[in-house]
Amino acid sequence: MKRWAPFLFSYGFATAATAGVLAGGPWIVAAFASAFVLHPALDRLLGRQEGEAPLEGSRIFDVMVWLAPLWLTGALAIILHRVTTAPYAGLEFWAAAHATGILSAGIGINVGHELIHRRRAWERGLGVWLYALVNYSHFRIEHVFGHHSNVAIPEDPATARRRESVYAFWLRSVLGQLASATRYENRRLAGLPWMERALRHRMIHYALIATALSAWVGLAFGGWGVAFFWAQGIVAALFLETINYVEHYGLTRARRENGRYEPVTPMHSWDTDYRLTNWTLFNLGKHARHHASPSIPYHRLTATPGAPRLPFGYSTMALMAFFPPLYMKVMERELAAREAPVPVAPPAPFVVGA
Repeated sequence: MKRWAPFLFSYGFATAATAGVLAGGPWIVAAFASAFVLHPALDRLLGRQEGEAPLEGSRIFDVMVWLAPLWLTGALAIILHRVTTAPYAGLEFWAAAHATGILSAGIGINVGHELIHRRRAWERGLGVWLYALVNYSHFRIEHVFGHHSNVAIPEDPATARRRESVYAFWLRSVLGQLASATRYENRRLAGLPWMERALRHRMIHYALIATALSAWVGLAFGGWGVAFFWAQGIVAALFLETINYVEHYGLTRARRENGRYEPVTPMHSWDTDYRLTNWTLFNLGKHARHHASPSIPYHRLTATPGAPRLPFGYSTMALMAFFPPLYMKVMERELAAREAPVPVAPPAPFVVGA
């Protein structure tokens, strides 16, 4: 198998979800089933990946993420045309919006995360566009300049606290990241004339992009098209926040006597080494390594020895998170195991005259 071929699973699941939405009716359920039944089952079946080496060379690794903005833009346009011209009504309409949101999260937000960390401006621009398609562009600011510095401390809205439900986390993280991104931009532009601040303020740029996109959708597909576009964006953003919830749940950095927090280490991100999770999410599960070196492209990421390890892949963990008592029971066991003292062998007995 070609080294890049497993990452095609991402496009495979995205295509299946798109086909289910376009077919309508019970096929929309199949789109949900591919994310929450088929994916967890295959993830478990294909098992874990141990001792892998970073993949080097081959421009196709880049091409696979460069194509995602074009792919998702086209898929959304086709879906919007379908749901606003065919008889999608009531529950079917909103079910299609939810399924499309999962599609946008899987192939859009995930690849967007990869691209906003790239060194070239045009690649970061592609990443921002993918977030614009779900009306969540400010994530680029907060994630890169906030989360990566503040991970695992109380000041980070994107780090889930121990025994915090995913639903409480959604509210805190969404509002907290929006406020944090705005504060960052205000600090970055402090001291400039108000007109220059307004022209350079990226939160204003992103608001204008969202407004322009909504206006275009309204002109092309009508009011129901705008409702669908925003609904799928909300679902995608909440799916993103669910993965955020899983990636750092319950992990904290110690505060030293001088008031500073210890540096970020591999102990502050949950890794998962399940094959299908990393194939479909472009190695997002190798999260500790990503936090150590955010600009490393996905195909060169490897698991980090000693980092906390999730018991399942991301789709299973996300599904469990929707049932807080179950999720907390599983994760309390994992956290307790990490906190348990390492047993020390007793010293050999001292024998006189030995």
